[in-house]
Amino acid sequence: MRILHRYLFRAVMFSTLFVLAALLVLMVFMAFTEELGDTGVGQYQARHAFLYSLLQAPGFLFEIFPVSALIGSLLGLGAMASHSELVAMRAAGVSIARIVWSVVRAGLWMLLAVALIGEYVAPPADRYARQMKAEKMNNQVLLQSNFGFWAKDGDDFINIRRILPGNRLGDIMIYRLDGRHRLKNVTLAERALYDDKKWHLVGVQSIDLSERGFSITRRPIVDWELLLKPSLLRAVVIDPVALPATSLYRYIGYLKASDQDAKPFEVALWNRIVTPLVTVVMLVLAVPFVFGNLRATGIGQRLFLGIVIGLGFYTLNRAFSFMALVYNLNTPLTVTFPSLLVLAWALVMLRRAR
Repeated sequence: MRILHRYLFRAVMFSTLFVLAALLVLMVFMAFTEELGDTGVGQYQARHAFLYSLLQAPGFLFEIFPVSALIGSLLGLGAMASHSELVAMRAAGVSIARIVWSVVRAGLWMLLAVALIGEYVAPPADRYARQMKAEKMNNQVLLQSNFGFWAKDGDDFINIRRILPGNRLGDIMIYRLDGRHRLKNVTLAERALYDDKKWHLVGVQSIDLSERGFSITRRPIVDWELLLKPSLLRAVVIDPVALPATSLYRYIGYLKASDQDAKPFEVALWNRIVTPLVTVVMLVLAVPFVFGNLRATGIGQRLFLGIVIGLGFYTLNRAFSFMALVYNLNTPLTVTFPSLLVLAWALVMLRRAR
């Protein structure tokens, strides 16, 4: 059995890695062609678009792995079925459950590597890509730190603690220097609104510093002549998909504590949690198809079948994720329901195959 386990392991792993590499190249190419439409704006050129697309690859890897596992398993097991190898295994007393376990184990080892990439490589790569694109297109620099976002506008150094939806900012501090690089003014604002191509500061306290002391001025609203564009701020705002699971969990707690909408981040977190289940479902689903159905079919038919099933499941999964957001449904139940539904279908098919 150990030899058969290794044989099935290699067959599934190599075919899955081949499909994963092919889909990854296709995804990067599609992202690159889409990015070419933004070239020519500011300093954003084709080489920047290509770099941006490459930096998106780790995120694509985590997203397409379950479908790659399905197609790769169909190809690998289908080739074995075409040569009657699976029939010989069954005749030798190997149960379908043992075959399923060998297939699932191969997928879980690959999933572990993909999950590590998705957790520790994809988020910083995606963040750097979006920031690089925004800076090249807007000819402005915005740095992210543990204390919010920092930008420079002339003699002003701006610290933005929160970037909110709808071209709104929260907790703004503006430090203005004189010609000798000495601090001469600090402006604090509760929030900022963008309207009619101009920023407005709300709840403003302005502190003027001089050698004789300081003075404080309070105003309810002030026009803010800031060259920083909302498009640059949107480029670095937190994207739920780009965050690692641990950061998502902490950020959800922060949003709930501050009475803000955490639903998009909850859906993103549960999609991360459900990904192993989705992968197992895809691997289990591949096994009943190869017993009888795919023995006499070619590689093109297997590939087409895998793509149809994978795209159908991906569409169903996305639809339920949007339903959780739009209709405010229970997030864990709504996100996991498609996987549980397809798993039940796969188990019924396995029972018939036996």
